[in-house]
Amino acid sequence: MPRPELEAVMLRNWSPVKLEGEAIHQCLEGLPSTSVHSVYASVGPITGLSYSDSDVVSADRMGSIEVYRYSREDPVALNRDLYQ
Repeated sequence: MPRPELEAVMLRNWSPVKLEGEAIHQCLEGLPSTSVHSVYASVGPITGLSYSDSDVVSADRMGSIEVYRYSREDPVALNRDLYQ
C-alpha cells in the first residue's frame, strides 16, 4: 500500500466492529457457541510507541479482538477476553 494511502488509514477514527459468521477468526472456533455473547474487532492507541520512518508510517495503534462470554458462575453478566 502506498504511504499516502496508509497514512489515511492510520488517521481514521477507528470504532469497534461486531464480527459475525465467517468474519470471526478460526482460532476462536473452539469456543462453545452457547457461551459466546459477541465478538468485536477494534484498534486502540499504544502510548509511548509512536514512531515513523520511510517504511513505517506509525506504530502507535494495535488491533485487537474482544470476546464477550456469558459468565454463569461469576457475579457479572459478561466476561471479556482480549486478544492483541
